[in-house]
Amino acid sequence: MKVYVFQAALLCESCADNLRRMLHATQDFGTLESRQDSDRYPQGPYADGGGEADSPSHCDSCGLFLRNPLTADGEEYVREALCECRELTHVCGDVCRTWGTFYPHLLPTDEEEVDGYERDHAELVARRAYGDSD
Repeated sequence: MKVYVFQAALLCESCADNLRRMLHATQDFGTLESRQDSDRYPQGPYADGGGEADSPSHCDSCGLFLRNPLTADGEEYVREALCECRELTHVCGDVCRTWGTFYPHLLPTDEEEVDGYERDHAELVARRAYGDSD
């Protein structure tokens, strides 16, 4: 997924396009120099959801998951989040399903001990992450 950077925020392509249109309507961006400053104009696109990170990246404007690769610490973070998601509430459930679908290799398996949680709960999280019913 293409990602843009503006004022230290990550933006999806749609939000970056909207921001560029707004900036062009309200300010003069005729010089190349002003378009090369991420504090004044969205920079990018950058591939792979903005690159490897210690956690999943989301658009800072609309919240869209940017599908970025994870570091080893990021993989551990997602693995723990999927295991600790006790109740799949509207917000938590959507995030768990999104992350579990994109990072299926991080879903808990029957062989793994889930720190302090029952294995059947881990299986429930995995099934729901894939959209399977109970």
